[in-house]
Amino acid sequence: MKNNIKALIIILIIFIFSNELMGQNKISSPYSRYGIGNLQGRNTLAISSMGGLNKAVSGPLIINPGNPASYSAIDTLSFLFDGALIVDNTNLSTSELSQSTNYVSLSYFTVGFPLHRKWKTSIGLLPYSEIGYKIYDKQQLDNIGNATFKYEGDGGLSQVYWGNSYQLLSNLSIGLNASYIFGNLIRTRQVEFDAENAFNTLNKVTNQIGGYMFQTGLMHTLDIKEKYYLQTGLTYGIKSSLKSTDDFFSATYTLNSAKEELMKDTLENFENQNGKIEIPMSIGAGVVFGKKDNFMFGLDAEWQKWEDFRFFGKSDSLKNSLTISAGGMYIPSANSSSVFKRTKYSAGFRYQQSALELKNTAINDMAISLGLGIPILRSKNHINIGIEIGQMGTINNDLIKMNYFRFQIGIQFYERWFQRRKFD
Repeated sequence: MKNNIKALIIILIIFIFSNELMGQNKISSPYSRYGIGNLQGRNTLAISSMGGLNKAVSGPLIINPGNPASYSAIDTLSFLFDGALIVDNTNLSTSELSQSTNYVSLSYFTVGFPLHRKWKTSIGLLPYSEIGYKIYDKQQLDNIGNATFKYEGDGGLSQVYWGNSYQLLSNLSIGLNASYIFGNLIRTRQVEFDAENAFNTLNKVTNQIGGYMFQTGLMHTLDIKEKYYLQTGLTYGIKSSLKSTDDFFSATYTLNSAKEELMKDTLENFENQNGKIEIPMSIGAGVVFGKKDNFMFGLDAEWQKWEDFRFFGKSDSLKNSLTISAGGMYIPSANSSSVFKRTKYSAGFRYQQSALELKNTAINDMAISLGLGIPILRSKNHINIGIEIGQMGTINNDLIKMNYFRFQIGIQFYERWFQRRKFD
């Protein structure tokens, strides 16, 4: 019991400081300038290592926020914890230039446990979207001269979720994720002129965002002889409206000899302007075939209607997105005394037709992933390690290509908390 209390205290400490750690994300993606930034999947490390395969994946030691119906498979007597750190390296390139960036951050954390034999629940903190870019564009303006347009963005949105699943039948479960989305998005636009003592302009918009989102799920399992099974899953993300409180600041400034900004006149300064951000519906489906305690592999897809996205009434010209994931996991021998034979080996592939289309060019994202779930001694606890190598965008039509490498390391903690003690 004392160990359980200590574990709870550790988890609470992580929860308190995790928002601050997530807020330190410093991604570098010019494509995060649009909409609400680059979206992050509802995936734990084990799921990411299978290419993000999450619509029909469940298990007694798996927390899968991608489909809330999956929680019903959590072991009835167990308490699960899953968390990880992420290291990201991104190389940005055009036909002429290239630049690399790095950051380290908390990736996520989740917990899962039973409330009843048929009712399981999960709570956690996941990233939702991220913004991080610096774009400088030098132009020659008629009758004015050289000017540099600067676009900068920072911030992101996180989600605290509470998910519940209920087992309707022995092979059928339903689920609901209720999430609170929160965070700040900061965008700055500047125009600087080469002329001495020129009056430059600055526009800065800060969006403070908060609101609720809901996702439903359904999962069906068909048992086949000799421990084989076929599992299917469906998810539906309900159209949501987030509240945004905006601050807008516009001013002119000059640059001194040290290139420091000296403010001159405030043109506009609006605070606490209220508006709405409309997040569109999504629908997903997947199928997994596997053998219990041995292997699983599958395919799933998710479509989201980003044409209905609105940011203070504006669409930002987004297109509907489609994400396809394929992957699987293999355990040589779950009951072996060998660590290598009890290790979980994962691999996957993900392709996303994103919501962006710039200069008549689709901005697509594709990646391959690999993972290991290394058991700790003879317990059911694991150290999880995963990598993802991918590419987003293109250098065609003067656009930017992103090559990224992501490394995650985390721990999956299992404890039997709800077993009644027996006395002689």
